[in-house]
Amino acid sequence: LAVKRPVNATKLGDAYAKAVDHLCSSRLAIVSRTLVEIHKEGWEDRIEEINTTVKSVKRAAKSKAKGKRAVKCSRTTADETTEAGPSGTRHSSAEENAAEEAD
Repeated sequence: LAVKRPVNATKLGDAYAKAVDHLCSSRLAIVSRTLVEIHKEGWEDRIEEINTTVKSVKRAAKSKAKGKRAVKCSRTTADETTEAGPSGTRHSSAEENAAEEAD
């Protein structure tokens, strides 16, 4: 029986990075071809929209290459955060504060 060596994590990471890069490049190629077609047909009002899309795809590709993730801002306030109660049920801290004031 042949013993297989474990997969090198660095090689696996490099392969993943190349795949992501190829995918982003393919998307950019599709968008640029579409842009050329639109320009030929004279749809200038759509060109700005597509340029914005191209820029956002490029930014996404750069941030993926750097290993950054987009952080979404939470829309909840501090009073609306939920915490697990003693019985394991989830309730908001605002409800908890109201219950404490009632006591």
